[in-house]
Amino acid sequence: MKILILDSHSNAALACIQSLGRAGHDIYIASDKKNTLSQKSKYVTDVFVYAPPLKQTKTFIEQIIVLQQKHKFQYILPVTDNTLYPLMDITEESLQNVLILPKKGSFEKAFNKEKTLLLAQANNVPVPKNTYVSIDTFDENEFTEFPLFVKPIQSKGNSINGDFTLQPILVDTKIELLENVEKILKYTPLQIQQCVPGIGIGIEVLCHDGEIIRAFAHQRIHEIPLTGGGSSYRKSIPMPDKAYKYSESLMRALKWHGVAMVEFKAFEDSYWLMEINGRFWGSLPLAICAGVDFPKLLIDMLSNTNIPKEYSYNENLYLRNIGKDLDWFKLNLKADKSNPRLITRGIGKSILELSRVLWGRERWDHAYLSDPKLIFAQLKNIFYKEFKTLHHKSIKKLTLRKANRHQRFPSKNIKNILVMCYGNICRSPLVEILLNEYLVKEGYKIVSAGFHKKENRTSPENYMKTCLEYDIDLTSHRSKKINDELASWADLILIMDYGNMLLMKKQFDSTVINKCRFLGTYNPEKIVVEISDPYKSKKATSIKIIQQMKNSCDGLIKKLRNIK
Repeated sequence: MKILILDSHSNAALACIQSLGRAGHDIYIASDKKNTLSQKSKYVTDVFVYAPPLKQTKTFIEQIIVLQQKHKFQYILPVTDNTLYPLMDITEESLQNVLILPKKGSFEKAFNKEKTLLLAQANNVPVPKNTYVSIDTFDENEFTEFPLFVKPIQSKGNSINGDFTLQPILVDTKIELLENVEKILKYTPLQIQQCVPGIGIGIEVLCHDGEIIRAFAHQRIHEIPLTGGGSSYRKSIPMPDKAYKYSESLMRALKWHGVAMVEFKAFEDSYWLMEINGRFWGSLPLAICAGVDFPKLLIDMLSNTNIPKEYSYNENLYLRNIGKDLDWFKLNLKADKSNPRLITRGIGKSILELSRVLWGRERWDHAYLSDPKLIFAQLKNIFYKEFKTLHHKSIKKLTLRKANRHQRFPSKNIKNILVMCYGNICRSPLVEILLNEYLVKEGYKIVSAGFHKKENRTSPENYMKTCLEYDIDLTSHRSKKINDELASWADLILIMDYGNMLLMKKQFDSTVINKCRFLGTYNPEKIVVEISDPYKSKKATSIKIIQQMKNSCDGLIKKLRNIK
């Protein structure tokens, strides 16, 4: 069969490509990314690029229609939410029996978290305590126990404020709750969910009109982020009877037709439903390696090919996404192992886990000798990414070392000082106030700005309270974005960190860059050149940063007075 697989940049799509290619199908791939790992697979016949589905939905749909008219695919398989959402509303007749999509009524219940919650309650499936929140119903005083998960009702889509891609966020304080609720409610209602203990379990299924014909279970071993998320290392496990029955009830209630993953948090013998993913999932390669080839089985089911009723799979098989898991190792190495909010593992145990590959108990995503170019492409991408990271760190280290030695002002005729930080709501407005207190009467003009595209933002409430303890009042401050006029006006531009320098270099030429100096280099204590962003930091951290800025300002003022 001639099959077009969309979202070919995703891990799940690559698993589908290899699965269906091995099954003898003619595979075409498409993505909104120009260069994807999938293009290296020997199973790919041709590659297409389409417009960003959520940002340019009309263009994207027109391109899919044109591809179908030209190539006459038997099936088109959307793999991620990016393409599923816009294609669910398609009315083009030529695509009706070609697109592999959930039934619309089932889709709405599975992909809308509020409807999923109601479905679970109606079928006696345990869920964490949830509160549905809209712009009109949010009351911060209802929430006194933390941590909590703030989850958008819909993770991707379009709203009156534009298209959006949102993720669940773990919050530890009321301030974090308010900030994230405000951010998400701009686009969609949300749920505020109890944080339940346990490990992540996935029940993966293929259903025919609500009846499960294949099921597979896996456990997450390494998760990114460390507060809980997608897995970079996972293992197949015996099917948990209770979780299977819950999944079976949900699939029957939905009359689900196709693949899905039902995600649970498991603690001892208790299971809480977290969400239903009504599409292929990131850990799909594990199921295929363990013996449940969901992509092949899906096409067999849709094309009325006989599927044997009896099946089994390899239990306790581990699968690692080597690129993603390398990121996990870095996070785990730096993480506070005493923090109960983080899902971490001991360093020794993590290293010993690597030995499983020697005993045949572990494999890597997409690593098949029958598709060798893909193995080399994966390794090349990892080495390139790590080399790029090391190169970036080396350049940063040299830049900061040079900055620490080079404190000379751009000229002796300095009158206009521009203070920069990323958002212009924490560091730069504070420095502006400190410098104005002493330098305005000496003929200097001081202005602050940032790089954040949204202007007129206020400083965070908790940060303002901390600043008031130092008699620094930021209540009237409103952020503004740097522009050519401000950059040209300044005789001296003070930046806070290396990220600020990179953004300056991205926007301005050497004339402006030559006027930039790191504020931290004027700190007499010479602790560090960079001044960290206190945004969302705890009070103790903010106090240290404020003191660092005060010391740096004192040193700067003395140096300015010496050139007069």
